[in-house]
Amino acid sequence: MSDYLDGELARTRRGRMERHLDECAKCRRLLADLRRTVAALQRLTARDDRVDALAIAASVRSRLGERN
Repeated sequence: MSDYLDGELARTRRGRMERHLDECAKCRRLLADLRRTVAALQRLTARDDRVDALAIAASVRSRLGERN
């Protein structure tokens, strides 16, 4: 799902994902939740040099991918 969200799926796989999303409400909700999470993480501002919102978002995506 992360590859789809990031626009990194090949055309054939993207088409399969979109057809599945048309039929699966659970996956549409998951995708919407992921979009909101990524958007919220991207809005984070660093309070110091140690916080990197993009690194946090990448870590979350990676961990979510590990569960699938």
